[in-house]
Amino acid sequence: MGSITTRSFYSAAVLFSVLLLYVQTSLGNDAGDQEARQAEIHLDQAIAEKDWAEVSKLLDGNFEWTDEHGQTQTRKQVLVDLLHFATNNSASSDIQTHFYGDLDLLFGFRGSIRFSHIWVKRAAGWKAFIFIDTPRPATSTSAPTAPVQGGCENPCRTVPYTPTTTTDKTVLAEWQKTKIDEWQPNVADWEAHSADEVLIITNKGERNKSERLAIAKKNQQEHIGVPGDPVLRMKMSDFDNTVVMISDHSPNRGGKPYHNVRLFVNRAGHWMIAWSQQTTMDAGTDATPVAGKQ
Repeated sequence: MGSITTRSFYSAAVLFSVLLLYVQTSLGNDAGDQEARQAEIHLDQAIAEKDWAEVSKLLDGNFEWTDEHGQTQTRKQVLVDLLHFATNNSASSDIQTHFYGDLDLLFGFRGSIRFSHIWVKRAAGWKAFIFIDTPRPATSTSAPTAPVQGGCENPCRTVPYTPTTTTDKTVLAEWQKTKIDEWQPNVADWEAHSADEVLIITNKGERNKSERLAIAKKNQQEHIGVPGDPVLRMKMSDFDNTVVMISDHSPNRGGKPYHNVRLFVNRAGHWMIAWSQQTTMDAGTDATPVAGKQ
């Protein structure tokens, strides 16, 4: 992508971003939430001043950034190509946060990009953990759900990933229940596994919980089953009250694979999906429509 622009441009962009961080609403004003927001501002300032050493300090050891083309870079790769990272972190708007204790989800818009930044609290302070960008469609491209032939072996029953912690096993099982609830429509169970703030973001647009429930109810009434897209790769990261699931999927209907970041929160001992954002991997190999195993 392009090279970094003038310092004056970035200084103005950072000031604009800082002001917006203070005026936009947040789901909670906990001190930890404010600290995470300050860390985001600090990162913006470090990028504006080309203080790459400070940028490096603010990125978690497991940091990953997925741009709007679905290209994912690790912390090491980002630090090698900081100009690419810098040009994709300019002025933001409509910023909000969901605070979960030792994890803060900060999301908003940057021009035609919907971004989400996950910050996590480490011993050394708040660190940028996952950044993901998804292009906003110029117009709504949502279409009525159409039946998809085949079953749902992957992801409903199996995935190419073996959980290593009890928490991950539980979260994966809970998520697979939502996939079964979509394949064999069960609105009540799907709702029980979804947090009130859940937002599902794709290249075609986004839906909140009420919008997603409306689709689920229609599918259940019309007996429309939608098998989940098979998982190609998955990994999970555990925090005190949250789990981040990262996965790549091959769409059942064919086309480019996509990269997905999901966030799960533990409420009263029950793990619920609280966020899902995916980005099409433009450089990926097109999948052909296939019928899954029954």
